[in-house]
Amino acid sequence: MRGLRRFAPGLAVIATVLSGCGGGGRGVPMDDGKMNMQEAAERADFLLDGTLQAVKPGVAWSHGVTTTGNCEVTRRRVVMTQISEQRRGSFLGLVDRYWRSTGYEITAVNRSEANPAIYANSADGFELGLTFGYKGQAFLEAATPCVRKSEVAEPATPANAPRPEWPIPRPDTHDDFWSSTDALPSSSRSAL
Repeated sequence: MRGLRRFAPGLAVIATVLSGCGGGGRGVPMDDGKMNMQEAAERADFLLDGTLQAVKPGVAWSHGVTTTGNCEVTRRRVVMTQISEQRRGSFLGLVDRYWRSTGYEITAVNRSEANPAIYANSADGFELGLTFGYKGQAFLEAATPCVRKSEVAEPATPANAPRPEWPIPRPDTHDDFWSSTDALPSSSRSAL
């Protein structure tokens, strides 16, 4: 998880992940060295896509920057839907329940009111993170374990809120549920 928590959430989108295959699930080639960086990036995309599909009602999102090191890749998704402070716990709770139901191990939870976050590891060595940054913008990341070096293409999954030119703007999509400032009943709040 060090790769995902190394940078402040807002900088994670533009920062380069440090090279090398240090700890935190990295350093041991996955699948006996059969998987390369492109295949690992596709697996990371699959994990991020599954997470976003589990969020109901759905949110608008765009691709963040893909970064590569000597043997790992980090894929990112930036949520463009405005998620109010009152609904962030519910968003985190949905992701937490989905990750647990998929067999991911929750490794850390940041209960900060301003910048809450949750981190997990998959059984095959991928590190996932959901962080809230400036103005409540949600960022999803998936970092691969160390795999065989290869070229890495851009993600194939089309974003449902394609980004204009860089940098990606702050959340700009209103949603009647996620953007609402009304408090949810206590029975539907996050357990985080």
